[in-house]
Amino acid sequence: MLVNKDSLEGRILYIQGHKKSEEQARRSFNSFVLNKFKNIKLVPGITPETLKIDKFPYELTKNGRLESFFKKNKKYLSKLSCVHNTLYFCIKVLEKNKPMLSAEHDCICIDSFESIEIEDFCFLNFDTALTKDCYDKGKYQKYEIISQPGINHFPKNYPLQCRYKSVYYKSVLPPGLAGYILTPSGAKKILEAVKLNGLEQCDFLINSSTLKLEYISPSICTYNPVNLKTSHGF
Repeated sequence: MLVNKDSLEGRILYIQGHKKSEEQARRSFNSFVLNKFKNIKLVPGITPETLKIDKFPYELTKNGRLESFFKKNKKYLSKLSCVHNTLYFCIKVLEKNKPMLSAEHDCICIDSFESIEIEDFCFLNFDTALTKDCYDKGKYQKYEIISQPGINHFPKNYPLQCRYKSVYYKSVLPPGLAGYILTPSGAKKILEAVKLNGLEQCDFLINSSTLKLEYISPSICTYNPVNLKTSHGF
């Protein structure tokens, strides 16, 4: 599906009332404006305090990542809030019936494009994602791939793969969801996967078994150097 920058709508998620999240979100917003993205809005995300569990009344994916947090109430509710943020975004993409951009508060836009052709999901932070401290320096940060300018498919040997013995076992995973573009076909596949396989942590639910994973090279986004780790509870 063709994505035009000038007509691309999107959101930057932040935690309302969380001073550092709000500060990072403003910096993120300004970076997108600087790179001529005209239709990006700041949107307060769902939190454990605003979470409506009955909105998506599905079981958890059996043997999945989200299920492993179930007894850790604070972290589980934070992770579940992230899932709901993703599913609401899928619904919005289907309502608009066009690709949309999603960014987290620590996503910094550093470049742009005029138009690109993507299938389901296009990750915007690929080049620097595995350099983050949350990834093992030996296993992930030495991974190298030669990308072609433009849109690339996630390689089959990408080192981030689902290690949980769920229906998504050994599927390739994106390195988080800091910045991405989702098409209606991708949104539909994610919602269908939830109905079929249950709720899963969002960067495990979005995987190579569920939909086509692509990325843009060179990356048009990078990260705020300060990781607030809000998905672990705040």
